[in-house]
Amino acid sequence: MKLKTIVLTVMLSLGLSAFSQSQQSVEEHGIKKVQIFETDFENGERDKRIIEERVYDSAGNMIEFKEFGDDGKPEKWEKYTYNAQGKMTSESTFSAKGDLKKRIEHIYVKGLKTEKRYYDSKERLTKTKYYEYAYH
Repeated sequence: MKLKTIVLTVMLSLGLSAFSQSQQSVEEHGIKKVQIFETDFENGERDKRIIEERVYDSAGNMIEFKEFGDDGKPEKWEKYTYNAQGKMTSESTFSAKGDLKKRIEHIYVKGLKTEKRYYDSKERLTKTKYYEYAYH
């Protein structure tokens, strides 16, 4: 159990470091949108097709993410909001048509996440997670 905890902690730390560097690069270069295209020559494709799109705010936070299917329509579509401290305050997932599927709200008190509230497509609260902190 202890080994699993250590491995998970290291993986999370590496992941967060990579994202922070990416966010810093986005901010430094003034990037607003990144689109990733692909051409699959093995399947006889000749033209590139979009497979992913990321939109950023002026602070380098990703505010929208889309993954596209072979038909060019979004298969995964998410939007994010942040507070003045750069902490994520909400995550919303949408259908290919743009209809809300679910939303997660992050609540902070004195800079620490205290709650995570889950809402369905009709904005009904379905679940809440609470964060408690122990101090030395």
